[in-house]
Amino acid sequence: MRATLMTIFFAGMAISTAAAAQTAKTAGAPRPPVLVSGEFTYLADAASFRLCRSGRSVPVAMEGAYKALEAAYTAQRSALGAPLFVTVEGRFAIKPGMEGPPRRTLAVSRFVAAWPGESCERNRAKAALKETYWKIVAINGSAVHLDEKAREPSIVFRRDGRLGATAGCNRLTGAYESKGRTLKIGPAASTMMACPPPLAERERALVQALGAARSFAIAGPAMVVYDEGGSPLLTLQAVALR
Repeated sequence: MRATLMTIFFAGMAISTAAAAQTAKTAGAPRPPVLVSGEFTYLADAASFRLCRSGRSVPVAMEGAYKALEAAYTAQRSALGAPLFVTVEGRFAIKPGMEGPPRRTLAVSRFVAAWPGESCERNRAKAALKETYWKIVAINGSAVHLDEKAREPSIVFRRDGRLGATAGCNRLTGAYESKGRTLKIGPAASTMMACPPPLAERERALVQALGAARSFAIAGPAMVVYDEGGSPLLTLQAVALR
């Protein structure tokens, strides 16, 4: 009887230990950063961010990556005080206001991109991962510039679990798996065209980025693909449904 109880006791400890280890592993796993798209405005030393879905505006804390956001706004706004549609990584927190009580405030941890010509009216709903034509805007943080003689760099994730992509030269195909915000992409097959050096280098970078993908986040027309540690690999823009 005692031996049986001891066996049950140690078995229970083993199960509890395994469960605790799994919980710790899950808790310690990097999560994709919070991605936010909306209209940013800076005027008279006041910065605000309009959230498209609710239409509400929140102040923006002048900390973290705020300077990069303000610099992009100054360079790309259409007029003094005009809103600029942007995508940032950040978090919301209650912070003291310049006037009045503490308010819900956006703290920017990374500036992602600005989208001149876009607005909340056009982007109240976020784009879908699948069956969307995703234009590649940046690879590993480096902007992708379109070559007039090359295809537009893009990715399309099909509903059947297959994807098609190009860095501007060869066509890449492969399989992918997505659940929640996770994203894993299998080895890509490629056509065998000879590409000029700039496109060949970009293609190698794209193939490496696809292979390292582990998660993604979408906000409005923007999507960012992250590696296992939460670093950005690809920045994409939803151009059209095809």
